[in-house]
Amino acid sequence: MIDNVEQPVDEAGEPANTTSVSESVSVSEGAPDQPVQSVAAGGTASAIPFSHWAPAWFFDRGPSAWQYLLKLGLTAFLPSMMLGGLIVAVRIIAGAPLEGLGPDLSDVPPLRGFLLVVVFAPVFETLILSLGIGFISLFTRRPMAIACISAVAWGALHALSFKVQGVVVTWPFFVFSCAYLAWRPLGWSKAYGMAMGLHMFQNFLPGLLLSLH
Repeated sequence: MIDNVEQPVDEAGEPANTTSVSESVSVSEGAPDQPVQSVAAGGTASAIPFSHWAPAWFFDRGPSAWQYLLKLGLTAFLPSMMLGGLIVAVRIIAGAPLEGLGPDLSDVPPLRGFLLVVVFAPVFETLILSLGIGFISLFTRRPMAIACISAVAWGALHALSFKVQGVVVTWPFFVFSCAYLAWRPLGWSKAYGMAMGLHMFQNFLPGLLLSLH
């Protein structure tokens, strides 16, 4: 037992607050890479540790859900769109056809196509994502490992239909998976809602362009 541990004090003589923003959400005691306890199964907010392999950018829920949604939404959207644009540019320069890079919704009514991409796909795929993360967590409790495995699996599934799309969506699904894991300690519905909201954010502009094509 350790006795007489002095607590740091500030200049006014009051006990100093030594807990950072990320530490207030995490801290699992022990080694930095200690496995996460019950990430997918729920539990308390202290279940997700912040360490060198789990960036706080993805797992720190921040001051509000809306700010987290905007931050992670742009984190998912911008790199994936840049990658998609680069692939299209390379194919144009190489003289390769652009057909078959993604789903063709030209024969689908605009409103139905928009709802299919922006509403139905995120609702259904996020449900499957949550089940997949629950399954992956049976084998590892480390959030970054879970998110990476989930992202690669989703990229592979999309590549079965469109190879380019499989490459482009891998990064967004990594972000969705991180968001699900970050919010899962607060309940399944909040984790599902955040991951689904990010997916809708990701699909909004592509869905709008596809429906107007």
